[in-house]
Amino acid sequence: MVLSRKLAKLEKIANGLGYKIVPGKENEVIPDDKIIKVNTRQKPIKRAWNAAHEIGHAITIDRCVTEIGKKALTGAEHEWPALEAEFRAWRETDKIIRKLGLYNSDYLKYKHHCIRSYYCLLNKV
Repeated sequence: MVLSRKLAKLEKIANGLGYKIVPGKENEVIPDDKIIKVNTRQKPIKRAWNAAHEIGHAITIDRCVTEIGKKALTGAEHEWPALEAEFRAWRETDKIIRKLGLYNSDYLKYKHHCIRSYYCLLNKV
């Protein structure tokens, strides 16, 4: 499947959850507005990976808010509960990426880079 079709499929998944994907300068999910922002300055493959990850947050957000708390969920504090929310979102991301046929070593390197960055922020490395 051509990458543009995969991006369209991600939009369809987001829409099915009640979210709309919009261009942005950062990758983020805004649950109150049901918006997923995807950084349009990235290469298309990274946009796909990040859109899938933000969809992962959308899928896990209700349970995360209940168990972790909305403030920690934003990751703004870079506390351990925010890491739990990230791990939950990455589990869902993996499922989506596999279904799209984008699960490969480049994706895994990117995922691990992101996870490492969370730890670095938490530990101020």
